[in-house]
Amino acid sequence: MTGARSLADEIRDRCREHLNRPAVHFVSKAMGDRNVRWGELLESSERAARNIRSAASSTSGVVVIVLDHSMDLLYSLIGSIFAGFTPPIFS
Repeated sequence: MTGARSLADEIRDRCREHLNRPAVHFVSKAMGDRNVRWGELLESSERAARNIRSAASSTSGVVVIVLDHSMDLLYSLIGSIFAGFTPPIFS
């Protein structure tokens, strides 16, 4: 019997399974339409996770991310999950 898998593990696995396939279609007035591949989503989210870990004063908890709606916001949300934090969602 295997142990429970984390959301981060599931996201990473999905990214690795579909590296070159489109993951997100992002529409922005400033940037226009853009397709982001699973591999790019993984790489950018892992980078965000490293940045969050280096700036954090603890190893878990809630992290607040304040960004405009953008791909950086998505990378930061997933990155916070990868880093072991819980990202709250506000609208």
